[in-house]
Amino acid sequence: MTTAAPAQHRSDTSALDTLRTIAARLTLPAILLIPILLYLPFLTEPLERDEGAYATIAQNLLNGAVPYRDLFDHKPPLTYLWYAASFLLFGENIVAPRIAAALVWSLTSLLVFLEARLLFARRTALIAAGVFSLSSALVVLSYNANTEVFTMPFLVGGLIGVTKWRQTAGLRWLLAAGACGAAASLTKQTAALNLLALLVIVVLPNLRAQRWRPALVSAAVLSAGSAMVLAVVVTPFLLTGAAGDFFYSTVTYNQIYTSQLTSLERLQFSALGLQFFWLAAAPFVGLTMLALLELRRRRWQASDSIFLPSLAASLLGVMTSGYFFPHYLVLVLPFFALFLAPFVERRFAEPETRRPFTLTVLGLVTVAVMFSLPIFLAGTPEAKHRAKFLDPGATQDNESRLVAHYIVAHTMPDQAIYEYGRTTQIYFLSDRPPAIRYMYDRPFWLDENTLDEALVQLEAAKPAYIFDTIRTKDSDEWQKFHPPRVQAFFAAHYEFVERVAYADVYRLRGAG
Repeated sequence: MTTAAPAQHRSDTSALDTLRTIAARLTLPAILLIPILLYLPFLTEPLERDEGAYATIAQNLLNGAVPYRDLFDHKPPLTYLWYAASFLLFGENIVAPRIAAALVWSLTSLLVFLEARLLFARRTALIAAGVFSLSSALVVLSYNANTEVFTMPFLVGGLIGVTKWRQTAGLRWLLAAGACGAAASLTKQTAALNLLALLVIVVLPNLRAQRWRPALVSAAVLSAGSAMVLAVVVTPFLLTGAAGDFFYSTVTYNQIYTSQLTSLERLQFSALGLQFFWLAAAPFVGLTMLALLELRRRRWQASDSIFLPSLAASLLGVMTSGYFFPHYLVLVLPFFALFLAPFVERRFAEPETRRPFTLTVLGLVTVAVMFSLPIFLAGTPEAKHRAKFLDPGATQDNESRLVAHYIVAHTMPDQAIYEYGRTTQIYFLSDRPPAIRYMYDRPFWLDENTLDEALVQLEAAKPAYIFDTIRTKDSDEWQKFHPPRVQAFFAAHYEFVERVAYADVYRLRGAG
């Protein structure tokens, strides 16, 4: 009887150890599951217009079209490949790109863990991954399946490559970092600043130490990795004679787009956008500011010289984009998580700071919840979409299926149509190709030559149906977006049929 208690104690201890081991092994998978679970309520949310453009180009890409040459858009080409891959894997529907985005967010969480694990203990790395995974709850940023989501794994992959190179001096890691930087830039143009940040991280220590040859070699290897990816992506456009279209769409047009604003207007847009972000992402911004204040009092660490340049590059990319949209700021979230993790662990580990820090975190989380929780609680996918975007365009997005159903009922499969406006998702939803290269109207008001080119192509194509979806506030604005030569083209060849949801339907005379 005297030995029963110690034996029971050993049994209880063994059981607790087993439970702790199981919990430790399940922590990372549970963290990686968070973005997927948080995406589930939004899988069937209507496509917004950017997603509609990506889906339309990807749909036609799978049917042999060449982006930029056959269909105009101004985003880098890898975005369309992500969408095309999602259609091949999960079906040609609105759910597929959202599944891909959820999986990519989960993948990025794993990469955040791996990057943090290279520099910190496992617990710190789990905190970093957990913080980033939870950032997918900031649905008010309207990231959906946008370019920024598909850019993030490349950004963190570049950091992993640079960190491994620092630890091992293996040039293959630097080559991989350059490749990731180029892939990020070919998904989102402003990520080129992150590639520049990687170059600074790699070269600056050698320059400070006046080690000229290592600085030159490291810069050359990083650039070589970038050049290889760029060559692979650009070659198909060279072979198909679309290199000029590729350059105009992704470089020249974007310069025209951003030049519409003065430097002061850009600063104003950025300031307003950042104010919104400070509230919507209060825990991440607030804790980062506290960590930066602590940085002034503590010794500079190796991780700071890696994370802070990338964080600064992402913020600068948002500020130089011109017009501000909330989803732009998604690119800073991985670097927030990486920079915050050791700070959060220290504050919770110290008894004298644990209570006030916990209260601070709860207060910041409450502010962020006030922004995003109403979107989760909205009943239907359409209601969620309207709560997320708070824009008249959201109503058009929600009604796009009605227009698509009309198109399907009145046209033959594979029959081209034209949408004079920016709700390009009706092409995808109806599975009808655009009749001409400029599948939406935005270029017409930035580069007048594109309108002349579009009218020539429409004159030649004369699709059976044109859907005017331009949203205007008054007759003066309607006249602005329907100049005389556009009205003359409509009058010469088309007759107004009816209005379906937000679209004015025009049928080719004699089409029947």
